[in-house]
Amino acid sequence: MKHSKWVGLGIAALCAGLIVGCGGKPTKEQAAQAAAKELSKNLPTQLDSITTLTKAEANNGNLNLYYTLSNPDAKERAAEAEEGMRANIVDTYCNNDQNKQVREMQIEVTHNYVDSTGAQLFTIKVNPTMCKK
Repeated sequence: MKHSKWVGLGIAALCAGLIVGCGGKPTKEQAAQAAAKELSKNLPTQLDSITTLTKAEANNGNLNLYYTLSNPDAKERAAEAEEGMRANIVDTYCNNDQNKQVREMQIEVTHNYVDSTGAQLFTIKVNPTMCKK
């Protein structure tokens, strides 16, 4: 799925704008709060045919993103979906130049997935320590 790139670009653009708007480097908490607020303006947002970003919130300088997977067999295919998305999410977080400020500010991003009934499917956390130097 390509939705992690969309979210990563949004976070990176927001952090860049925040730095310019504040006239200096914001704190980790300020950046996470601003990213959550900005992402929340357009929620829920359909990211692909089965994935909807439903909520964004900041918590202790980190960003929590909540998604709903609407495919009927989401629960049965959760392990497969998690495996497929984990590599993409980590790669986007670690290697996309537009996420550089997010990594530099040590912002951890947690991607929480539920099915259409609200049942927890899986969670993927990414942070700078996961990125190869």
